Amino acid sequence: MFALLLAVHPAAADPVLNEVLYDPPGADGGAEFVELLNAGTAPLDLAGVRLEFANGAAAPVWERRWEGAAGDSLAPGARWLIADSGWTGTEVPNVLVSLRLQNGPDAVRLRRGEIVLDRLGYGDLSDPSCYESAPHPGAAAASLGRRPDGADSDRNDRDWVVCDEPTPGRPNFPDHALQILDVTAEPPSLPAAGGAVAFTVVLRNSGLAAIPHGVATLTAGDAVPPAVATWSALGPQTEATLGFSTTLPFDGSVNFELEVAAPGVDIPPLALGSYHVGPSPLSVWEVMANPDGDSGEWLELIAWPTGPVELAGYQLSDAGGALLRLPSWQLLPGERLVLAEDAGAFRDWWQGVLDAGAPPPCPGLPAVPPLAELSGAWPALNNAPGDGRPYAERVHLHDAAGVVLDHATLGARGTVVSRGRSLERRAGAAAGDPADLWGTCMAAAGATPGCRNSLEAPWQVPATELSASPAAFTSGGEGVSFTMDLAAPATAWRLSVWDLWGRCVRDLGGDELGAGRRHVAWDGRDGVGNSCRRVPTSRFCRGRMRRVASAIVAGCWWWRCPGGER
Repeated sequence: MFALLLAVHPAAADPVLNEVLYDPPGADGGAEFVELLNAGTAPLDLAGVRLEFANGAAAPVWERRWEGAAGDSLAPGARWLIADSGWTGTEVPNVLVSLRLQNGPDAVRLRRGEIVLDRLGYGDLSDPSCYESAPHPGAAAASLGRRPDGADSDRNDRDWVVCDEPTPGRPNFPDHALQILDVTAEPPSLPAAGGAVAFTVVLRNSGLAAIPHGVATLTAGDAVPPAVATWSALGPQTEATLGFSTTLPFDGSVNFELEVAAPGVDIPPLALGSYHVGPSPLSVWEVMANPDGDSGEWLELIAWPTGPVELAGYQLSDAGGALLRLPSWQLLPGERLVLAEDAGAFRDWWQGVLDAGAPPPCPGLPAVPPLAELSGAWPALNNAPGDGRPYAERVHLHDAAGVVLDHATLGARGTVVSRGRSLERRAGAAAGDPADLWGTCMAAAGATPGCRNSLEAPWQVPATELSASPAAFTSGGEGVSFTMDLAAPATAWRLSVWDLWGRCVRDLGGDELGAGRRHVAWDGRDGVGNSCRRVPTSRFCRGRMRRVASAIVAGCWWWRCPGGER
């Protein structure tokens, strides 16, 4: 297993291909390069040395891309950088040419006269003239480099590796280097300042020498308390998993770095990226992850009062991590949009729910809310924990740079993924665990797409058996928020509003989801969407619950104020 460390170096009279970037991130033009290296101890004359390219998808035809001119030479240990025309890199190339490298299966080689000096084949190649012993599998958006620099055993599949980052004109792999393989944060975002965040960072020693035991410090400026973790000695290509915990005392984007220290090692700080704290201009507000029937999964987004929000600047992902761009759609402050797996199936399902007699969650508004689909494949949402996760699923909302601005946790703590019922958000922000912001929808329809969530409580209500806020209701106002505590062994409830003449004004729904607190909003309308104007001002008293036919009925009495109109 140690034979690969004893690589055979080329003869001093021949330069070698040392690093190749044929498929840069983004557009290829101006970013491709080929690096040559003199691994010997004497200067090399490059006059007449040719760099050639062959398309491996057909019978190879070698095309010249560059040829050394008289006077071109390479000092011992030096590199010769051949860059594409329109070069956008910061390193100064030795020469600019039109490289026109393709993304594989292809090959490049060095030739002097009829003698092939070196050769690299990448991708699924079948012609042996395109590679040495076996081709390298290739890599997208990353360069291929020799490890160590200049090592050549005439095996493309062993001599070449995918570089952590392109290093044109510099060593591919220094003696000491650390690479960040993965960074996770729990929770993925904080809706309010003051919460604690746990970071897990996976590091790999990507250098050529071992790194002794050391200390890593998570930093983000003076306002954020630093966190410290240690690792044992790391051999080349070995990994370490470090855990950090810190408190974020302010809203905004927090940029984290990892400062590392080990005896005899000088490694610059490693950027970990940004973490978002506080409300997001766009938020995930409701998620249907376990639909009943063929409605398909869906979720609801809401724009907050900071101004209009253009959705095209945001992305969505599940716990699997694949990013999906949101459609072009502008939401005004307070507006909601339903993103559906299948818009037609959602429309048919929701109309069927209402036609079956479920009370509309927002009478007076169109039955079907504003609706759109994702352009890519829908992120199938899990309903039960798996892969060692303590939750069923995560829905992340990212900005254009990929930073998580908001998230919803499904199947964690109180957010049970019940069939046919959505998960609703109670509020935009609150201190503590963000999972506490979510709960199972209590509306009779099982969901409130496009409407105020059944769990939304715009007013703080004391914890009693049944209470209402505000206590005074005025026609045309914002409505009333009811709070009730359903105590075990009770498992079901239903809430309705009645007038003094014994008529049911509005059925607000119920559920059979067990004991616990419920928040139900009433907008002051009756069952057909008309405002309750007969009584201009009404007052609610605290009520008690009584058991009726194995269901819990909330009783609350209301009356006209003196001088009120009958």
